Amino acid sequence: MNAYLKEKYAHLKPYPGVVETLRRLKKRGLKLAVVSDGLRLKAWMRLNAAGLDKYFDAVVTFEDTGKKKPHKAPFLKACKTLKVKPKECIMVGDWVERDIEGAKALGMRTCWAKYGSNAFAGSADCEINNISEILNLVAG
Repeated sequence: MNAYLKEKYAHLKPYPGVVETLRRLKKRGLKLAVVSDGLRLKAWMRLNAAGLDKYFDAVVTFEDTGKKKPHKAPFLKACKTLKVKPKECIMVGDWVERDIEGAKALGMRTCWAKYGSNAFAGSADCEINNISEILNLVAG
């Protein structure tokens, strides 16, 4: 099992442009969070293995609230941890029912990451084909 996990995480790589985009968002002073239905340890292991852990100010998982998306609790926990209001946030996600609809119900702006899913996200405020496109959406 350990060999399997070591090999799995050794090959975990972010989508093209993710590292540069996260670096530029942080340089702008933006606060970033991950909201995951997974377990905390696995979320941190994936972020760490991909070299992304240093870019996030918060990682909210099922263990933090006992609720899964689209329930409002995980999104509100992320807002509370970042000390921001939902209307000041943009949720980028690839799961329409959980990411987009859950965040939208709280008044967050929503952005459907088309590169992560083939589903249709007509309810999202916007959509991106590449993560770097988020830089234009948060320019203001």
